[in-house]
Amino acid sequence: MKTVRFDRPQSYSARLALRVARFALLLFLVVAVLHRFGFILTPNFVVLAMLSAAAALIAVFLAAIGFVRLWYWGAKGGVASAKALLYAAIPLAAAGAAIYAYVTLPPIYDVQTELVEEIPWLKPPEANQLTLPRPPEDFARDRTLQIAAYPGLNGRRYEGALDRVQEAVMRVAAAERIAIVATKGTDFAPPSSDQPETPAVPIPSPRPEPSGDDASIAALRPPDVLLQGSVRTLVFGFPFDVMIRLREDFDTTIVDVRTMSRYGPHDLGYGARITDSFLRALDADLLGIAAK
Repeated sequence: MKTVRFDRPQSYSARLALRVARFALLLFLVVAVLHRFGFILTPNFVVLAMLSAAAALIAVFLAAIGFVRLWYWGAKGGVASAKALLYAAIPLAAAGAAIYAYVTLPPIYDVQTELVEEIPWLKPPEANQLTLPRPPEDFARDRTLQIAAYPGLNGRRYEGALDRVQEAVMRVAAAERIAIVATKGTDFAPPSSDQPETPAVPIPSPRPEPSGDDASIAALRPPDVLLQGSVRTLVFGFPFDVMIRLREDFDTTIVDVRTMSRYGPHDLGYGARITDSFLRALDADLLGIAAK
């Protein structure tokens, strides 16, 4: 009596899917690390990341064919197809998150807590946009979109002297990985006093446009303190430029922040997150001082 041996066919699409998925994952990880540490520009990273996502999609298609052949003909390749899906998931997840943010968040690359006037740059950011051209800035349009998307993104008014708030801003900027590259008006801040001050309470209230009398009063107040810095997002290292303005108003100090993506027509919501994180940390820092 002869023994019948069944020879299972080999699914070449499953094997190819695994190779393509490995290439997609390796490409994505390499360009992500290079971009995170500033070795390649953001436009080049975006192009290479899109190429990685496209390769991952091809791997998913080939893996699906491998599963179909396994189901109908018992072809070998189920494990290879499963591994291919696992490897392809990482670049596809990153691309999917970026696309979701691009579609659902407002198409702006510049946010600021001052809604009436534009906070000027000490050194206007310059970057070669390459494959990520951006439209010209439209202050009114951007602020309208910003208010609708981030209604709670407001400046702060602290019941504290300008010098104390400035010291806190510098500490928080360092803690938030914001590297200060230019300053203006810091010499006008008076030296710190050892005397305890009134607790610095944040009041994120809107400020009215100055009238004629207010403009006269504004001419007598000390010059604004301006701090310009740069920061990279924690995971992928997208570069952003940050302007922090401190303005003394009688016995209070107003802090406003402007955050702009260096590349592209869309900041994917990072600008608002960077600004909100800085202001929340500043609130905590000043309230901590007041408690001492």
